[in-house]
Amino acid sequence: MNESSELASPERETPVKALRGAIERDDAAAIAQILSDLAAVDTALAVSRLGRDEQARLMGQMAPEQAGDVLLELSEETAADVLDELSPAAAASIVDVLPSDRQADILGRLDLVDAERILAGMIPAEARHARALMGHDEDTAGGVMGTEYLKYREDWSVGEVVDDLRARSE
Repeated sequence: MNESSELASPERETPVKALRGAIERDDAAAIAQILSDLAAVDTALAVSRLGRDEQARLMGQMAPEQAGDVLLELSEETAADVLDELSPAAAASIVDVLPSDRQADILGRLDLVDAERILAGMIPAEARHARALMGHDEDTAGGVMGTEYLKYREDWSVGEVVDDLRARSE
């Protein structure tokens, strides 16, 4: 049985119920244990089944990198809703770790004032990149563009570059 099908397994407490209980008890250790057993996609599925307040409390207890991985698995609309429930500082720390194109897509779903509050708390260079990308329509080349790039040494072969690109995509 894969992890996704275990989310609905009747013979054990579902991660959603377990998370709800741990959130209600404000039990950070239990939350960390539950999340450590789930892949990011399964955590995202569980998060999407929680109420907005529960989502905010849960995401607020996660490390920014882990919360960012979960946001990447959520729809942009749901990710924006989750960020909207967090403090601007907590949201900024999560958005900082996202790829620039996803930063722009998710922030673009927020009210402009809320997006600016988050941008103000971000690392300045990350905020600049996100603002630049937010200026493009989603269905244009600029709307799908990212600001990250890779630089390789001149003496690398094409094969070495391709191998490295493949390794990074996993």
